[in-house]
Amino acid sequence: MNQLIINANSREKRFALLKNGEVEKIYIEQPGQQSLVGNIYLGIVEKVIPGMNAAFINFGEELSGFLQKDKLASYVKSDDEDKANRSISSYVHQGEKLLVQVEKDAAVTKGARLTGVIELQGENLVYMPQGKYIAVTKKAESPEIRNKWREFASQVKTPEEGLIFRTESLNQTEEAIMRELEHQRVQYAQLKKTMSGMKKPGIVHRRDYFFEQAVAVLLSFTNGEVITDCLDFKKRMEHYIKEGIEIEFYNGKDDIFSFYKIEQEIERLLKRVVWLEKGAYMVIDQGEHLR
Repeated sequence: MNQLIINANSREKRFALLKNGEVEKIYIEQPGQQSLVGNIYLGIVEKVIPGMNAAFINFGEELSGFLQKDKLASYVKSDDEDKANRSISSYVHQGEKLLVQVEKDAAVTKGARLTGVIELQGENLVYMPQGKYIAVTKKAESPEIRNKWREFASQVKTPEEGLIFRTESLNQTEEAIMRELEHQRVQYAQLKKTMSGMKKPGIVHRRDYFFEQAVAVLLSFTNGEVITDCLDFKKRMEHYIKEGIEIEFYNGKDDIFSFYKIEQEIERLLKRVVWLEKGAYMVIDQGEHLR
C-alpha cells in the first residue's frame, strides 16, 4: 500500500513515500534554502542597456535581476512585425514598475534571471496572462486530442492570454478546465491588486515547491493514504484526493516521522556505511569537486 507521510508543522518541512512499509522517497525542504524560481515580485527597472537588449531590475533581493527584451510582456504583446529589430528602449524605460517572475536563481555575483511573462501553475493548466501562446503536452496520444484542446483554448482565452495544457488535463472535462482557468484569472487579478498597493520592490507571490512536490507524489497514487501533522496542509491536499485514497490528520505525541519509523531510516541512510541487500554495502565519503 502507498503511504505519503507529511511533516509540515515546523519550519523544516519533510515528506516520505512509503510502499508496503518501505521508504522509497524522502523530500526535505530546509528554511532559508528554498529556490526563488517561480516567485513573483514587483520590480523597478534600474537600468536599460540597449547594447545587450536587456535591463537590470531591482526586485527586492540582494542582487538585481536580469531581464532580456524577449521576456518583457510589452514585447510579447506587441504586434509589430519588426519588433525583433527594435531596441529594448521601445518596450521599457528606467524607473518603470513591472511584475516579474524568477526563471533562474542568482549565482555568486550574478543576479537572478527574470521574465515579465508571468506563469501561474495549476493542476491542469499553466496560465500566462500575457503569453499569447497555446501548447498541449507532448504526452497527448494523438494529433486529434492536441487539436481538440488547441481549438478549445482559442475559444476561451483572450488574445493576450497564453495556455499550456498539462498531462493531467487530458482526462478532464471542458467544464473542469474552465473552472481552473477562471480561478487562475482571479488569482492574477489579486496579484495585480497586491502589486498596486506596494511602494517598494518585493515579493508578491511565493511559489510553494514543497506542496507541489507532495501533490506530484499524490497524483501518482491509484490507492493508498496521506497522513499529515498539519491541518492547513491537510485542507489544501484534500482538493487532490481521488477515489481509493484516504487522508488523515496525525495528532500523536511523537513526531510523525518517528511514529512511522522514518526518522530511523534517515539516520541509517546518513551513516558512512550503508548496508544493502544480500550483504552488500556502500561507503559514502565527503570529497571535493573540481572546477
